[in-house]
Amino acid sequence: MSLQQQANINNTATAFSALWTNWTQPPASANARKLARETRITNIVNGFNFIASPIVSFENMDPGLLGGFNWTDWSLKINDDFTSDDDITFANFLELCRTVYHETRHCEQVYRCAQGLGAFRPTTPPPAASLKPPDMTVQEMIQFASDSGGGVASKIAAFSGNPLNQQAARVKLINKVLSVPTAQATTADTNSGLFAGFIALPKPAWFKRRTVLLEVEEWMRSIAKTTLFGMTMFVEEQGTATAEMNKMYKDLPVELDAHKIEDSVAAQTELLIGHTVAADGAQPRTNAGLFGP
Repeated sequence: MSLQQQANINNTATAFSALWTNWTQPPASANARKLARETRITNIVNGFNFIASPIVSFENMDPGLLGGFNWTDWSLKINDDFTSDDDITFANFLELCRTVYHETRHCEQVYRCAQGLGAFRPTTPPPAASLKPPDMTVQEMIQFASDSGGGVASKIAAFSGNPLNQQAARVKLINKVLSVPTAQATTADTNSGLFAGFIALPKPAWFKRRTVLLEVEEWMRSIAKTTLFGMTMFVEEQGTATAEMNKMYKDLPVELDAHKIEDSVAAQTELLIGHTVAADGAQPRTNAGLFGP
């Protein structure tokens, strides 16, 4: 299972369509309606049981910031300007849908990289359905995972046999290479056997590498080297970001993938609601004559 699969895109678009239908419905108070919308969105994100669910929150973010996923604390944040707006336009609602799916995809990207690292064993050859940290030899991986501290006894235990056959060592490797919290690294490692199924899925048309595994390796390079984080901070914080910089940002493997996948869910949501941003994007949800009660 994956967010890139059409079944999940369709199911999510159905949930977004229901969110739009019920946007202005009771409860009576504005704050209660806001909380009801946020609960629906949180349930959508937490419904993807093939990834470790992120901690979803809705916050008063800087103007122009839509949301973000931070893998170092496994949090997904959405700007609550969306959910507090009874008069949200159809265009802004679609932007909310895009943001939720886009940021959840970033969560899946990091989780898949963690799974791939969890599946690695330094055998000859190593498992085909696994990832090796970039710029690190197998011997360096073993040393890295074994250097757990805690005194002589723990070091002896770590070096007993192959340390990467021990979950604690693999979790440490995931935690250090990807900066993923221990709880989510452990979940990824426990479910690392499912990584083979993910990379066996049909390759999305927008993937630039010839296999899914090679594309995930590109994700890992971006995440491990914090390229995505640095570029994202520049583009989102600089009001004068150039068109060239925005293009560089969107061409990063992790961003290209997230933008393409959000396009799919947005198009399906428009289809189910029966309106398009091109035709009705400026119209508010409170236009009952157009959108219904």
